[in-house]
Amino acid sequence: MPLTLSQIEKLRQRFPEECQIFGVFERKKILALTMTVRVNDQILYNFLSGDLPEYRVYSPVVMLMDCVYQYCQREKIRMLDLGISLDENGVYKPSLGRFKRNIGGQECLKMTYEINFR
Repeated sequence: MPLTLSQIEKLRQRFPEECQIFGVFERKKILALTMTVRVNDQILYNFLSGDLPEYRVYSPVVMLMDCVYQYCQREKIRMLDLGISLDENGVYKPSLGRFKRNIGGQECLKMTYEINFR
């Protein structure tokens, strides 16, 4: 994960209105969880997601994304940003890209800017 649990909690405490947690549960067990960040009144960014590998056969992330989608509909949010489809090494992950397309996502150009301080 890019952030520690402590950093996530600080982020949620500092921006309680912008950070939303969604989950799929079986009784008290968390099967899938995501944290979203409200970028503005029109965009919700899916910031961090995770699921239990042993439950993937039941597609809890699909249920999770459906819940987030319904939230966007209720709140009249026009765009759910599913993020980039890269692995932990920054390499394009075809299976993740395919998953996002299969749940209705559309690929788009995402500009990245960096400064090299050498």
